[in-house]
Amino acid sequence: MSLRINRPGKLYILCRNINDARLIGVFKGSSSTAAVTSAGNTGFQMLTLEITKSELQSTSSYDKNVICHITGYYDNNGKNAGNGFKIYGVKYVVSEDAAELSKSVTIPSCGYATFSGPHTYTIATVSDGGTAGAYYASEESDNNITLAQTGNRRIAPSQGFIIIGTPGKTATLKTVEEQISISGTNLLVANIAAYNLQGTTSITQGSTTTSYHNYILVPNGESSAVFKHTTGKGNLGANKAFLRTTTNVAEARGFEFVIEDKTTAIIGVEHNSAIEKRYYNLNGQEVSLPTKGMYIVNGQKVIIK
Repeated sequence: MSLRINRPGKLYILCRNINDARLIGVFKGSSSTAAVTSAGNTGFQMLTLEITKSELQSTSSYDKNVICHITGYYDNNGKNAGNGFKIYGVKYVVSEDAAELSKSVTIPSCGYATFSGPHTYTIATVSDGGTAGAYYASEESDNNITLAQTGNRRIAPSQGFIIIGTPGKTATLKTVEEQISISGTNLLVANIAAYNLQGTTSITQGSTTTSYHNYILVPNGESSAVFKHTTGKGNLGANKAFLRTTTNVAEARGFEFVIEDKTTAIIGVEHNSAIEKRYYNLNGQEVSLPTKGMYIVNGQKVIIK
């Protein structure tokens, strides 16, 4: 597969080794050495390649193209591996427009939506006085997914996130220069380019092959949502996210959410001290001084660590 690129930016390729390809790489022009390569395993890989202005620019105008070749090969000499790989999605983001890029996420009636993108984003505004917060999945236990925040409504690049907010309102996400990362685990997988998501995925690292189960976000009544196992094969849209874990949960049940309670994370809302938080234990009794454990706060499960 070849692409002709005439603007600086980043190329994202979601691909996978499937047969005898030792590596998957992207070659620039006629170079015999790959500019970027995947690991030598059969798992999914997200390759990222930057095309700079200096590679494209001649004097003061863009009159040059960079041809990128995506191929499976045996070694760094570019030997073709034939049908040893498969491409699931390709997306090119023009960097010169990055400061003006924004995304809009309309919160469905259940109050939950997934999102992923190639940049660092912040929830800049929410329409009509609505509220919203961004969360990642920090851990999984007993059919519950613990949701945590990065702070300041930031969304890390190439990471899956859940946006919890006022149903029916639209959150506007704008790019920011700040580079943030998630320390620890995020069970949500970014889906920057749309592709067909299967129920299970086998990923090989070295001599070990691990089977993962994939879950998609679905409404669970009018004010909640769950991650349910996708048993078939269906298209998952661009800039979405899905849950990946080794735990196999019955489709009828799925994973529910537990939100990690921090001073920077009010349930579904950030930096809104006017919201009064009442804690109830799992027996429905109000707790005035909650300690470590799981509680119900404003209709949401919350875990205090």
